[in-house]
Amino acid sequence: MVDHKEIFGIQILEGTEGTQMGKAGFFCVKDILFIDLWEPKKNYRVPRFHTRSGVYTVALTLESCRLGFPNLVSLDNGNLVNLDQVDYIDPTAFGIIVRFKGTNITTSMAQYKEKHFKHLLKENNNSN
Repeated sequence: MVDHKEIFGIQILEGTEGTQMGKAGFFCVKDILFIDLWEPKKNYRVPRFHTRSGVYTVALTLESCRLGFPNLVSLDNGNLVNLDQVDYIDPTAFGIIVRFKGTNITTSMAQYKEKHFKHLLKENNNSN
């Protein structure tokens, strides 16, 4: 096990009013005491990490990832994007495509967001 690795998760808070979700954040692999399965909803089991700093589960929503990775930007309702990795955005007849540097990987961008990212438009990109 690599001691310096961290895992992104959501803290599980146990209280008098039952179980609640706490803050999104990172915890150290070296601090894991054990992992079991937890059922936050009926017939839905996810890993639960018991650590020296508290109890965590995996991040299950885009919103929790947004809180944990504030440097990522939502370009539509279904993604968070690292703008440092974007090569250019490409308006097409089917919508706006986001293309990443050195890959064939793409994602989408909401039309109304285009005005905020004009500097990434394909025709403004010198590498193409």
